[in-house]
Amino acid sequence: MNKILKLVIFLMSILIIIIIRKMLIDDYYYNYFLNYLIYSTLFLFLTLIIFFQKKKYFKLLFISIFLSSVAAIYMFEIYITFKKKNFINDLDRRQYYAQKTGISFDTRSKFQFISDLNNNGEQVIPTVPPNDILSKTREKINDNTIFAVAGISNSKTVFCNESGKRIVYFSDRYGFRNKDQIWNNDKVDIAILGDSHVHGACVEDNDVTANLLSKILEKKVLNLGYQGHGPLMQLAALKEYAIKKKPKIVLWYYFESNDLGNMVDEILIDKLNLYRTPEHTQNLISNQKMINKQLLELIKFGVKIREEKNLEKKRINWINIVKMSNLRESLSPFLPVNKAVLKHRYSPIDPLEEYFKLLNIAIKTVNSWKGELYFVYHPHPSRYTGTYTFQYGERQYKKFLKRLGKLKVKTIDLKKDLFDKVGSSKELYHFGIAGHPSENGYKITAEYLAKILENE
Repeated sequence: MNKILKLVIFLMSILIIIIIRKMLIDDYYYNYFLNYLIYSTLFLFLTLIIFFQKKKYFKLLFISIFLSSVAAIYMFEIYITFKKKNFINDLDRRQYYAQKTGISFDTRSKFQFISDLNNNGEQVIPTVPPNDILSKTREKINDNTIFAVAGISNSKTVFCNESGKRIVYFSDRYGFRNKDQIWNNDKVDIAILGDSHVHGACVEDNDVTANLLSKILEKKVLNLGYQGHGPLMQLAALKEYAIKKKPKIVLWYYFESNDLGNMVDEILIDKLNLYRTPEHTQNLISNQKMINKQLLELIKFGVKIREEKNLEKKRINWINIVKMSNLRESLSPFLPVNKAVLKHRYSPIDPLEEYFKLLNIAIKTVNSWKGELYFVYHPHPSRYTGTYTFQYGERQYKKFLKRLGKLKVKTIDLKKDLFDKVGSSKELYHFGIAGHPSENGYKITAEYLAKILENE
């Protein structure tokens, strides 16, 4: 028994030395490693206490609990690893539900779809979601002269598929999803900022919130949403594009599923952080040719990464199993970023404090042209599809409302005042499973927003 305990003490001592070394050379992740140092040190002290116990019973009990716990944890890690290898992708899962209702479903991936169109002589490009490339190509992005917050301009753009049909739309002169002539107006009435929900994920142009709202209110509505946007990119879109049209109303979307997580990636990009300063601009409107060139390079770079990831998926990464990477990844959505158990998920910030600092900048920016910002709270679909997981972002709902109340910002609570009142998830999402809203989901959202804004 003492030999086992000595081995544990030796391994824990080595681990603590490694952790301390990492703390000394990496200031940004100091508290991340500090958390592990605290846990490791406490366990080492516990092991030492047991080691010096004279009664064999305590040693036997400790070793039994320790070994069985380690075995259980690694069995779970291996289970998650192999489950991921055999995971049914979203398109196949949706096809299963589509077949039940007699709906045909295109199961081609976005890049298979693009390849088929290109082979038929039709030139198309994919949407370029920033959060898809931030963590993988950060060094390349920081080297770029400009950081884009929209897609490639004036192009047939391939988007997502959750209904059975792959969505293709034509981007405007700045890479957003608008009818291009809206930019010919000196001013617009409403601008909407947000992520894929504003972008119009997985529905045709006529079903996008901005277009529905424009039709109902008979007002000029500018869609500045883009797939993958977090608060810093929304702030960038506000300062680069909305400010040129000075809308009377700005709808600032917040999606409780991933906006706080997206913010962590954004904060590491120097070019985005500069938008905190009052007058900063990259003058994106005048640099679309350069943006298009950079995004085309990133698309090629992304294809290479995707191929490498596909090769990785076919292999079992035993080092990641030893590190319990999949288990820690599973825990990450439930933890604040400053308590993350994975390095790439960690940030030393208080996520709520940081978010509201950015929101304050956005409010001041809109107020500078005597406009008014409305905060739109969009709930996680798992609340309505029977898969509610109580993740970190969802648990902040009441705190958000309290902070918004103190700010005295006009708030549109889509969770409490709309989605909670809908009878069935099938009225909100394609096939009633978690994803982006269906055509009806976007429709009732636009109708609700119009009802609030009609007298403004």
